[in-house]
Amino acid sequence: MSWYVESILKSSYTIRSSIAEMPELIYRPISIVSMDNFDTHPSYSFEFDSDSYNDLLIIESTINELCDNGQISESELLIIYLVGDGSSFSAIESKIDLARVTITKIFTEVCDRISYTLGGIFTDDGYLDYMKNKYNLTDEQIDKAREYIKSKYRYANRRQ
Repeated sequence: MSWYVESILKSSYTIRSSIAEMPELIYRPISIVSMDNFDTHPSYSFEFDSDSYNDLLIIESTINELCDNGQISESELLIIYLVGDGSSFSAIESKIDLARVTITKIFTEVCDRISYTLGGIFTDDGYLDYMKNKYNLTDEQIDKAREYIKSKYRYANRRQ
């Protein structure tokens, strides 16, 4: 039910990193090395037009609301943030006293709650409908995407 929410949360560190562009330090050589040799006022640029970033903000706002309403516990929130920081489920298992299978189940259940609360493209069917319309996908292509979303391999890139 929540493949898109799961994907956005798992990629949140990368999504956040992608909106900011930090320039390289500019070094101006002179005979004595000092901080005066570096441009100490670099400019940063931010790209806030990212659909993924905007969806991440919506998801995080919903997480805050669900926490305020008592629908997400502190332990569930910890798992969300550890996954969002790029930790694998195995790495999370070593940080907290829960089995990887349990962590995966908790993460999926919380993402389902978020997906249900948001509706629309944040649900599997809503996202597939959005993709079908945006990219003029055939029913066969949508069926293959649906199979992947529901498959056991959707976590394959996170296992370690």
